[in-house]
Amino acid sequence: MPVLRNQRHERFAQEVAKGVSAIRAYVVAGYAKTSAGANAVRLMENEGVRARIDELQGKVAARTEVTIEGLIEHAEKIRHYAMDRKVKQLAVANTALVTMAKLAGLWVEKRENTNRDADPKRMTDAEIMERWNAIRSREAMGTGDGAPPDDQGQLH
Repeated sequence: MPVLRNQRHERFAQEVAKGVSAIRAYVVAGYAKTSAGANAVRLMENEGVRARIDELQGKVAARTEVTIEGLIEHAEKIRHYAMDRKVKQLAVANTALVTMAKLAGLWVEKRENTNRDADPKRMTDAEIMERWNAIRSREAMGTGDGAPPDDQGQLH
């Protein structure tokens, strides 16, 4: 679809496609603030304007997809370069692989579970409260390292 003939309509469509609210886009396009709400809704229902907004949003989505694909391809080139060297640069190759996995959404960051020895399903209410109080007291003393108290209730 070509650019809209009405410059205000085109500017309105561009602003909405960028994620600006219809009312704000209406004002930015050069229309008066008075009754902007009702008129912005009416302009959003205009078939030509709606089609132009959809087209612009589709172009943005396509650019974003190409950018992610392009980054993955670039990381793959870096990996190949690192492995084709006389002296293999394994750290560089590994970093490129991790980067590609992150971009593809396949990389999951792992977090350490500091409550390895506490399974609330197997603890009584009293044990849970004791554990909770020990954690709170460690935090109050500034030693909140997550370590459980020893057998005598002392913090390590």
